[in-house]
Amino acid sequence: MRGPLRAAAAVAAVVAVGGAGVAAAGGPQSAPPDDAAGPTTELDPNTTININPQPRENLQQGGELRWPVASLADNWNINHPDGGQIDYSDIIEPMSYFPFLSDENGELTVDTDYVLSVEESGGDTAGETAGTETAATETAATGLRRPATATTEPAGSDAAGTSGAPCELGDDPYTVTYTLNPEAHWNSGDPITWVDYEATWLALNGVNEEFQVRDTEGFDLIGAVEQGVDEYQVVVKFCRDYPDYEALFSNLQPAATIADPETYNTGWIGELNNDWFAGPFIVGTYDANQGVIEMVPNPDWWGEAPLLDKIIFRVVSSDATGQAFANGELDYYDIGVDANGYALASSTPGGEIRAAAGPNWRHFTMNSGPNGGLVQEQAIRQAIQLSLDRAAIGASDLAGIPWPAKPLNNHIVVENSQWYQDNGGEWGRYDPEVAATILDDAGWVMGDDGVREKDGQRLTIRFSQIVGVPVSENEAQLFQAQLGDVGIEVEIVDLTQDNWSDELVAGNFEVIAFSWLGTPFPFRGVNQLYGDGSDSNFGFSSIPELEPLLADLATNTDDETRSELANQIDQILWEYGHTLPLYQRPELIAVNADLANIGAFGFMTPRDWTNIGYVS
Repeated sequence: MRGPLRAAAAVAAVVAVGGAGVAAAGGPQSAPPDDAAGPTTELDPNTTININPQPRENLQQGGELRWPVASLADNWNINHPDGGQIDYSDIIEPMSYFPFLSDENGELTVDTDYVLSVEESGGDTAGETAGTETAATETAATGLRRPATATTEPAGSDAAGTSGAPCELGDDPYTVTYTLNPEAHWNSGDPITWVDYEATWLALNGVNEEFQVRDTEGFDLIGAVEQGVDEYQVVVKFCRDYPDYEALFSNLQPAATIADPETYNTGWIGELNNDWFAGPFIVGTYDANQGVIEMVPNPDWWGEAPLLDKIIFRVVSSDATGQAFANGELDYYDIGVDANGYALASSTPGGEIRAAAGPNWRHFTMNSGPNGGLVQEQAIRQAIQLSLDRAAIGASDLAGIPWPAKPLNNHIVVENSQWYQDNGGEWGRYDPEVAATILDDAGWVMGDDGVREKDGQRLTIRFSQIVGVPVSENEAQLFQAQLGDVGIEVEIVDLTQDNWSDELVAGNFEVIAFSWLGTPFPFRGVNQLYGDGSDSNFGFSSIPELEPLLADLATNTDDETRSELANQIDQILWEYGHTLPLYQRPELIAVNADLANIGAFGFMTPRDWTNIGYVS
């Protein structure tokens, strides 16, 4: 039986390096690592959101929001592997299309700026509804004026049509019907219709492998996307029940911009094109040389008008953001796990820190793929896990930040999730003696210089650190020292804040640390991180016994059963040695104290950009 959504760290693919992240589609995103001594005010690890909530009438019209990013995207297609950085999704979010809104607890509602109602039928869920069906009926009855209609010919109908389906429909398929807001339109003036939904499905369902996609989950279970009573009704038919349908079609894109692989893969390279978006803000200035994007209110926006006059995204090096905030050059920044940044923000006049227990977690990823060197050997990965004192690493990373450092013992959900289970067991404990025994049994003999050897080869592995990101540099030193105690020699490889994500995607590393950022979908995207051949499986693992469990997890509609499946998957990952979770990363946001409705959002997504503003 389908249960209500709960807050847990779904692994959407976004990666973060200390304070930021990389995003996976619908599940986690990724960010680089952070360090030093700070203030003493205790933070509450049970807080799920901290944004200084204020009603709109308490806020003033006008003002600017200055927001740092590590880089601008080369490719702004968020569904392309090159578009998965959290900074990129932050930048386009004020311009983008979202059918659903999530609150801080992961509970979802329809965003009526874009979709008037959503109804489920068929399968095992006939009659379930969400949104405002009455409003949709009234809209149709009163003949609300709709924008001029472009062609309703299905995108890809000549080449694909139903032949673009990755699966076959049953007699009474599980169906989700979206009634769209007819006032919604792309900035080009074209209406947003079922054709855009169909084009998204055709691009992301995995049938045409020329489309380079980050994730196909959910789209690969759709058998048809059709027009309903008119072009503003979308009928999505699934080949089997799908519990996380709300995660699909966020960041919807115009059909013409993703209609063929060439446009999809390369058409989004370069400057942002306002015509391809449909949100409350548009790009006013795009300066790639200076690394600045200025956004201004969209004059054609049909919803509530934004309060802010401008949002300025500026490229700032991670090691300079704390000082830039202290100098009054920024109004917002994600501190991450940076004690120096925490101390600076805490002592900045007119600034404050808004903290919450975000659905995000730090980890070491071990590369068992072709570029993994000796890390390809399971015995070495297991020895690495047992040789690392994760409690000490967490305490060191968080030194100066009043937040508890506790090892995270789950690869799928974070500790404040109702679904959390400690599965560390045999492979998650700190036991260097057992690690040494494993290496002995694998033939790695301790040498006179304290480094193990086998068949004349030294046991040397490479740890890739992101230079200028204090937490990454700190973890590299601890990793090297702790593994040295069991005879593993660690060579530290320097990556830059500009190239680390490229090296990650290419698999040019042996061990690397970053953060996964969670989403409101507890069990979605797990295949994205751990499935064989997934572009976001940065462990480059192939674990045959996982595949049927991952497939069942993605489609099972019973929450308790999904939790059991997730625990089975987690236990296999612990033994295999794919990713070593470190700790649940606090969401620490430094903000201008006069700003309201912004800060540590937890599961709340997207941010309500129209109501972010300054207190009167």
